Parts: sequence; C-alpha cells; structure tokens
Amino acid sequence: MIRPLIFLFILINSFSVTANIIKANQAIEDEDFQQAAQFLLRSAKVGHAESQFKLAIMNFQGQIGKKDLHEAMSWLFLASQYDYPNALKFTQEIYASLPAEQQQKALKLAEARALEFGPDNLQQTILPHIGDSAFAGQVLDKSAKLVKRGPLHYTGAARRSVANEALFYKALQSGNANLLKQMQNFESGMVITIADIDSSGNVEDVEVIFEWPEHQFTDASIDSVYNSVVSPAKRGEDHAAHYGLVFSAYFGSEGVNDLRTDYPHLYKTFRSLQRQAEENPMSAYYYANFLRAYRPLLSAEEYESFEKVLLGSAEQGILIAQLAYGVYQVYENDELQDGMQWIVKAAQAGFAPAEYRLGDLLMHSPSAYLQQDFQKAQFWLTRAAEQGHEAAQKKLETVKQLIAKR
Repeated sequence: MIRPLIFLFILINSFSVTANIIKANQAIEDEDFQQAAQFLLRSAKVGHAESQFKLAIMNFQGQIGKKDLHEAMSWLFLASQYDYPNALKFTQEIYASLPAEQQQKALKLAEARALEFGPDNLQQTILPHIGDSAFAGQVLDKSAKLVKRGPLHYTGAARRSVANEALFYKALQSGNANLLKQMQNFESGMVITIADIDSSGNVEDVEVIFEWPEHQFTDASIDSVYNSVVSPAKRGEDHAAHYGLVFSAYFGSEGVNDLRTDYPHLYKTFRSLQRQAEENPMSAYYYANFLRAYRPLLSAEEYESFEKVLLGSAEQGILIAQLAYGVYQVYENDELQDGMQWIVKAAQAGFAPAEYRLGDLLMHSPSAYLQQDFQKAQFWLTRAAEQGHEAAQKKLETVKQLIAKR
C-alpha cells in the first residue's frame, strides 16, 4: 500500500504534466526555448496572459531567434488586454524605444494580434457566454429528482467486518486487553458524482467531480448512481433532459462521531496536511479535500472552511485547485459566474482536465444561464483530446455528431 503522503506527490506529478504553462516553464529551465515557445503559444492564443507575457520576454531577449521588438510589443499589448501586471507599461516603453518609421508597423502588428486573440474575439469564438437572463430552450420548469438511491456495495467495509469479528473472538479466548487498538476501522470518505438524466429518467454519463480518498469508492459510487431511480425533468408539460445532476455519498461515517477517537490514523493525516497547507499551496488543495470529506467528524475548533482553503490554493496558481473550486461553485453552489472563471483560467493554462470540463459544460450546460454551444464545446474537447484525455476523446465524437445533425 502506498503511504498517503507519497501518494499525494505521485498525484501532484500526474496532474502537472498536462498543463502547457508547466511544460513551458520546465522547457525554459532546460533552456529549450523553441519547445517552450510552442507550449506558450498554445495557451497564449486562448487568452492566457502569463503565456503571452513570457512570449514577449523571449522575443525581447532573442531566445527563440533574433531579438524582435515588434513581436515582443505585440504580445505585451495582448497581455495588457487581459490586465497582466506591467504589460501595458512595458508595451509603451518598447514603443517609445523604436525609431519613428518602425512604430507604426509595430502598432499594426499589436492591434492585429489583439483583434485575433483579444478578449472580445475569444468571447465570441471559444469562451463561455453567461447571460443575465435564461437562454431560451434551456429553462427547466422542474428539475430531475432522485426517487430511490441505488445500493452502495463496497467490499472493503465487509472485509474489515470479518477481520474485526475474528479479532473479537480471538480476544475472548485470550483475554486480550488491547482489542480496541487492534480493531480495524472501516474505510471512510466521500464521493460526489454528476450525471445526465434523459427525458425518460434514465441515468447517463456518470462522472466523479470530488472524491476522498482518490479512487477508493469510485466504482461503488458510480454503480449506485447508475442503479438509482430518477424522475425526469420537465420543460412545460414535456419531459426534458437534465444535465449535471449532483449525487453525494458518504462512506464509513455512520455511527462515528469524532475523527480523533474513531479514526486516529486519519487524524494524523489531518494534522500533517494542516501543517503543510500553511507552507505549500498544493498541500492546501489536499487539506481542503480532507476538510470537505470529514467535516462532520471534526470539532468546531478543528474545522475551517474548505472553500476558503481551496480558493487560497487556486489563487496561488494550483491548476487542479482552480478546476476543483470552479466545479464546486458551478455544480454545487450554483455560483456560475465565479465558478466558470476559474475553470476557464485552468483551461487557458492548458490543463487537460479543465479543457475537458469546459467543453463538457458547453456541450451539456447544467444551467439555463450558461449558453449551450456545440462549436465551442468541440474546440475545448479537441484540445483535451489532443493531450490524451480519454473522456474528451469520447465526447468529442458525440459533439461532432450533434453538430452534423444541425
């Protein structure tokens, strides 16, 4: 069994390698500037201001060819459109340093790049549109509703029941006074899934959006949702599809009141993550997950808002935290505007799971205020699929079929 903290580092690495900006930073560190430029360009064109700024610096310093002040100025000007710190100031300085006969040429290049990759154009072509009022055809008068939860079959708990029963009888025979220390706690955690419900009430496309610990209860939770009975949504008098219905499942917390007493091994993990979260934003992400999963078992003194911790990690640039916070806000907290901006931010950085989630949201919008757009969905699903994201590859074929039917 992999020790928890080692497992965290494995997960950190597995998530990091899919992001353009992280790949670019590594290539810059290795002085492979041509490779870095390719990664930066991929994100710069979809509105990632840090990538735009770094491309400007590389052109200014001549790291990807000859020193090119025109290119540097154009990328800086584009970054300024996204309010990147000091981008406008440096744009003006480069412009002022150019000979008069070159200033107009540099300005035209900057304006053309801003026109192609600036916020206004990207909003029209690839970014989600959130309306002040509901979009026609997306309003549900009655949401889909869980009628009967499917059974949660988890063999791990059963195995521990058998082990504990064996320990109990052995203790009776030997007079073991340390029985409680030897008893095996049931595995515990939390899983949140989303599913699409068709107009007949059939459950489709179940996905995990939160789980702790990773992968332990995934199959049991997904099977439970697929075997649930759900009443379909309604639009007027007609049944309609409902996208992104949320299902939550808890494991091992029934009859448990205190984390320290009932799960001492988990309490040690809690304290360790709590200490590390103050120094490491990635650890803060995992600490937020722990808080979320075990909130009922923590005292008022021990618990702090997982939302605040998760947001702090996101603000420090942890891409998976940005995605997690955005998904939580969109699906569970009904804060569409706030949630979408974080998902978009991670997607622009080239984080494949965020590209996939953005494409999925645009394909099957869970809100009447987020405009469904198959063309935009195809764009983001394609980007995720190109990075090997399997779910994106499957949904890309579906969205292509939907576009072809129009």
